[in-house]
Amino acid sequence: MAALVLAAVSAAGLSVAGLSQRSPQGTVPPPVTIGAVPVPVPLTSTAFSFPAGYGLPHALVADPAGAGVWFPAESASAVRLFHWNQATGSLTSIAVLSGPTVATTFYLGPGSVFAMQGSTAVIGTSTPASGNSPLLLYVNTTSGAVRKLSLPAPEAGSTEGDDRHVVQAASIAPDGQVAYSLAAMPGIGIWAPTSNSFSAIAVPGGGDADDLAFAPDGTLVMAVDGNGSGAPDHVAISTASGGSTILGGVGGGLLATDATGVLLRTADGVRQVFSSGVVTALSITAPETVNADAPVIETPAGRYVVATDSGVDIQGSAKAQTFRLPTSVQTCGYFYFPPAGNVLGWTPPPAGGSCTFPGFPVSLGVDAADNIWIIASGADQGMQLIPAGSY
Repeated sequence: MAALVLAAVSAAGLSVAGLSQRSPQGTVPPPVTIGAVPVPVPLTSTAFSFPAGYGLPHALVADPAGAGVWFPAESASAVRLFHWNQATGSLTSIAVLSGPTVATTFYLGPGSVFAMQGSTAVIGTSTPASGNSPLLLYVNTTSGAVRKLSLPAPEAGSTEGDDRHVVQAASIAPDGQVAYSLAAMPGIGIWAPTSNSFSAIAVPGGGDADDLAFAPDGTLVMAVDGNGSGAPDHVAISTASGGSTILGGVGGGLLATDATGVLLRTADGVRQVFSSGVVTALSITAPETVNADAPVIETPAGRYVVATDSGVDIQGSAKAQTFRLPTSVQTCGYFYFPPAGNVLGWTPPPAGGSCTFPGFPVSLGVDAADNIWIIASGADQGMQLIPAGSY
């Protein structure tokens, strides 16, 4: 990574030296018994702490060119795209948005959109303030150049309210075009960076595209929510030549591009969607998960990393493994409706004031060196890592 491009974190008032290499936190999980032999379940480790002064990140892209990871994060006055170099143990960043209005015009919360293709990254508005245009930040990670895209306004009078301005999904094509969907947009928006022009394509079969992913040949795969349009949840494929296919019997889910097509995670398992429209059910176990949108990725060696409710399962060969995320200690208690009325009550936490919760992955990635990177729910442990060679 060129030194003149990425501003050192210390330039933003953060100290690289202040980052810590930490050992795994939390209670060691109980072993799994295979036959009569107890086999320990390994924990992921914390590679580094997240930068101070910035909100916890919700999305990552593992470095496609080396050992490391990219992730956007936001402070009260800036959005930065951070890069952790695992080989050198250093964190650098690119300032992509700054100023006193950042907090009211751009928000990176749960469901944040972040995608990369080569040296190009896009970061999308998660929940912007009322009345603001939906935004995409288009970043060249080699030159450091940033383009701020005010997307065409969504439908007027939509019942989605402020959610109309949320960028639901975005993906970058091999030729550099960006496809995106908004919460109340009837189709898919396409932005061409060379001409700075916007166009749109219809969602085959109707509905909203909850997730998008370009296959390596430029075919666009969409996980579609019928969303009251009368269309069932489905997966749609749109080719560069204008053709389209609707995949019946496959509900929408979460998408991730792999070497030969797009991986689709649904409630009942993992499938591989090829550009031709063929869908293959992979012969791997669908572990218990928080929801059907738990992520899945494929490693360069052809193994599948599938999010569970407490970590990840690595499958696809004779060596199946489970890695647990460190537990998260948080203040606990619960709300309830008393029998005598509808006033919401609160049961305080037990003595000590905290409860232990298992973490679950909200974003996964595998870098060019085969390291697996994980952002966990709560993210209080920093960036989680399963090093290459340990699985």
